[in-house]
Amino acid sequence: MADQSIDLFPVRPDAAAVSIHPAPDWITLSPGATGGNMEILVDMSGEWESELRFCLASLVEGRYHETFVKSSLGKGLTRTFEAAAEEPIVYTHYSAFDEFEVGTRRFAPYR
Repeated sequence: MADQSIDLFPVRPDAAAVSIHPAPDWITLSPGATGGNMEILVDMSGEWESELRFCLASLVEGRYHETFVKSSLGKGLTRTFEAAAEEPIVYTHYSAFDEFEVGTRRFAPYR
């Protein structure tokens, strides 16, 4: 199967780029500066479409941020996709993030 990945690179350097990698059972998003991934499971109910739309709209509209924390598990990354009237989608991952400083980075809108 040919690579069907999509890379969105905003004109603004302070906005979050994102790579989108589709697969039959999930879609992998790689947003922000870390290059880390989050998966959206593709289910028969179609709820994955609204989750993908929500996450992409948050990135494009500047309602996305990354927070690095240090804990007993190591350094962790929390990605937060926000919306004005809905609960945010929060995804936390612990891994080797030694090159990133502890703190929060907010990304600007695409325009």
